[in-house]
Amino acid sequence: MISIVTCVYNEENYIQNYYHSVSSLLISLKIEFEIVFVNDGSTDSSFEILDTISRDNSNVIVVNFSRNFGKEIALTAGFEYTSGDAVIPIDVDLQEPIHLIPKFYKKWKEGYLNVIGVKKNRSYEPFLKRKLVIFFYKIISKVSKVKIIPNSSDFRMLDRKVVNEILKIRETNRFMKGIYAFPGFSYCTVEYEVLINDSKRVSKWSTFSLWRLCLDGLFGFSSAALKIWTYFGSALIFLTIFYTLFLFLKVLIFGIEVPGYVTTIVLILMFGGAQLIAIGILGEYIARIFEQVKGRPLYVIDKVINYKK
Repeated sequence: MISIVTCVYNEENYIQNYYHSVSSLLISLKIEFEIVFVNDGSTDSSFEILDTISRDNSNVIVVNFSRNFGKEIALTAGFEYTSGDAVIPIDVDLQEPIHLIPKFYKKWKEGYLNVIGVKKNRSYEPFLKRKLVIFFYKIISKVSKVKIIPNSSDFRMLDRKVVNEILKIRETNRFMKGIYAFPGFSYCTVEYEVLINDSKRVSKWSTFSLWRLCLDGLFGFSSAALKIWTYFGSALIFLTIFYTLFLFLKVLIFGIEVPGYVTTIVLILMFGGAQLIAIGILGEYIARIFEQVKGRPLYVIDKVINYKK
């Protein structure tokens, strides 16, 4: 059986079309399936629509959060309520081409435990965002201890073995692209073009949300940001030693001169800024430790429909 996981946040205009499209495809392929919807604190009529669908279809499971917890957490909850031999996360707006599911299925049957959907290009995104994403993947590919495929998406097929390992990871600040990659196992990639079905659709991800997600990825899967300050500090010490020797020799040869005001201010600002950056990075790691040690649940569920453990 194949489990489909879909996160919903104020998606009342897309749910019905999504359900009919995905279910029709899987029925035509003669694949036994279930669809797990996670309602991530929607404030529109999304839950009412999901409730109606689930009443008429026993293979539709609805997990209703008590409030909004974010997509990364919602995906984790969705995985916990699946029972299929493999799991496919799909966005409700159908911007991922679901006609690739048969190809995913074929690759999975060939023995690949993680069949990864990779975006061919990001031309539909604003220029600045596109460049920043490329830069982010370059950085994280160099510093991360796990291999994260550039432009990989949540749209993929995960074997039950991989899903079980993912569910053991209880990080509070979750970066799913890294969590998918952490267990390892055999993988392959399938490229696809993003389908822009609704030009008026506004992304739920604000610039700040994307920035926080990038930080979760960098700080959650690498300690390079901490270690770099050891090298930076060592380099500054050597520069200070050489500059001190230079000044000493200059005084011996040319005598004492009045120190420059501009130089003093620049050095103060430079070192002050470097110290604040270092403290900020320490703060990011400490904040994550603080969130983790409190041991709060990742999410709170209000209601679950059609789930039979």
